[in-house]
Amino acid sequence: MAGSAGRGCGGAGLVGRRRGVRGGPDGAAPVRAAHDRAAGRDRSPGDDPRGGSRPSPVRRGSRIDPCRDRDPAIGRARDRPDPAGRASGDRDRRTRRLASAALCRPRRLGYTGAVVARLTLSEHSAFALSQDWAAHLTRDRRRSAHTVRAYEATARRLIAFLGQHRAQLIDMGALASVDAAELRAFLAMRREEGIGNASAARELSALRGFLAFVAGQAGVATPPRLKGPRVKVGAPRPVSPDDAVAIAEDADEEARHPWVGLRDKAVLLLLYGAGLRIGEAVGLTGAALPLGDTLVVTGKRAKTRVVPLLPSVRAAIEAYVKECPWGTGRDLPLFRGYKGGALSPDIIRRAVRGARARLSLSERTTPHALRHSFATHLLGRGADLRSLQELLGHASLSSTQVYTAVDAAHLLDVYRNAHPRA
Repeated sequence: MAGSAGRGCGGAGLVGRRRGVRGGPDGAAPVRAAHDRAAGRDRSPGDDPRGGSRPSPVRRGSRIDPCRDRDPAIGRARDRPDPAGRASGDRDRRTRRLASAALCRPRRLGYTGAVVARLTLSEHSAFALSQDWAAHLTRDRRRSAHTVRAYEATARRLIAFLGQHRAQLIDMGALASVDAAELRAFLAMRREEGIGNASAARELSALRGFLAFVAGQAGVATPPRLKGPRVKVGAPRPVSPDDAVAIAEDADEEARHPWVGLRDKAVLLLLYGAGLRIGEAVGLTGAALPLGDTLVVTGKRAKTRVVPLLPSVRAAIEAYVKECPWGTGRDLPLFRGYKGGALSPDIIRRAVRGARARLSLSERTTPHALRHSFATHLLGRGADLRSLQELLGHASLSSTQVYTAVDAAHLLDVYRNAHPRA
């Protein structure tokens, strides 16, 4: 009887010490155990009526098996009387609490919802569909590398979201069954991450294309249509001709090395004098040499166009080529970085940021703003939209029409002078 009481009280005393309470009814068990160790005596757990030296059955860091309640021994332990006078309900509640805590950890015996939420993206079979879609955009639709990267990232975010939302592995069938409510939930999650109307509209456009591609692969109906947010199309903010030239000259003067300054000046004059995109300018190769009155440019979707080359722009490029310490082979980049590699667009953006700060220009003065200035100034001098569309390399005339809002006053003057009833 004493042995069974000691065993019951020993566990209670140890749990009590973990809570900051001395074991045993009078708190003398730890003191007696210390005297026994000093005298060289060792008591067995059954010899101590208060059971203070009994080790804990629950070790720190050990895992509690949630199935232990099925063990008959657990049931016998619950029915055992407690000498400390604690109610059996306390022990039951503590056992249930430990078991529920263990159940919160997902077991690896099957794909439960918590385990699916922790899966990596490559474990979903739909991940291969996002790769196929990216290849389709590059090969068949001839999208730019930036567009493909952004659209593929959106598709992968949708796959990861559906894996957590549905708590299952996402395959072609799961993507084909996406409804409008799930698309709204995905956009709501992206909204919570801080994206605006323009980014949400781009995400929705990418989702439509991806789900339409999946529907074509699966042979099912097209995905549900969802109205996107309204996006206010802002008018481009051009810089004046004097400011455009001042930016190029300031970048030349503030460069660390003379040839680097000549390089930055040549690139910036290309953006303003020929209307090139920053990616098109840094993508030129030595095949463009020797320079003539025109320049062949490869733009988006690998489309080529011919742009005129002003004498001042041609002179700036030739001055850079003469001072550049690196070779200008036919298949090598025309504009080089400091260590001889291809010039990164970020280097030109950094030079423009420094120039606009020194010249006290607007923060919207960027390399792309020089391209806007090229289009706006040509339109203001009487260029027609079709010719401007060819110079800019726009696939649609609607992309070129945004520049008409910049020079509305000039168009009003043209209307008044040309219309017979004006």
